Amino acid sequence: MIEQKSHFRTLACLYSTMQTHLGHRSDIYVTVQTPLHYDQQQPELHKQPDLMVFKDLRDNQERERIQLWAEGVAPSVVIEVTSQATWLEDLVNKSSLYLRLGVKEYIIFDPYNEFLKEGLQGLRLVKGEYVPITLNNKGALPSQELNVNFVRQGPLLRLVHPETETLIPWGAEVAGIQGEGVIQVVQASPETQQQLAAEAQRAQKEAERAARESKRAQALEAENAHLRVLLGQTQTAPHR
Repeated sequence: MIEQKSHFRTLACLYSTMQTHLGHRSDIYVTVQTPLHYDQQQPELHKQPDLMVFKDLRDNQERERIQLWAEGVAPSVVIEVTSQATWLEDLVNKSSLYLRLGVKEYIIFDPYNEFLKEGLQGLRLVKGEYVPITLNNKGALPSQELNVNFVRQGPLLRLVHPETETLIPWGAEVAGIQGEGVIQVVQASPETQQQLAAEAQRAQKEAERAARESKRAQALEAENAHLRVLLGQTQTAPHR
């Protein structure tokens, strides 16, 4: 339960901050835990990345799922917040898939440095291969695609302006909520406060929707696994 709460808070912070930084751009689409269907020949195959940033989609309307063959463009950036259950797949299997799909930057974040040697890692697509993104002298990970730096702040992954080196605020800070990983409350205009509070609410709704989708997918997979067992038992049962 604690891990789930931390995961949710990390994603809410990321999504809210992304919207603050990129929400004004009509060519940018940011989404949290949306099913990503990547094979037109096997359309049921999908992953559910924690956060994706798309550039140059036909529109930036909300989508319940994304089919890459219909969109015609891969995510520019994928971020996975890893956990005990997902760290190996995040590190190995998903990196291979995202490379094949042409994701330009893949970032993996371990909120408590529990499972990865480096708690903040990034890969950048260079000449058809992934190369590690080197952290700068302040321990921040630079993103060329988003023109921001990522930095750890407790269990949160924060965005930093590369020129001013200041944190981009997220909804909880503007609302005056101080908690784990939040250093200070950002002073902002009433208009900005309303915007960020709305983005925080949107992030919460998005994460709740994603959680419901994930539970449905898990239940379906469990049912399919049970059916496969039953079918296997039927096929191997001796005929009388």
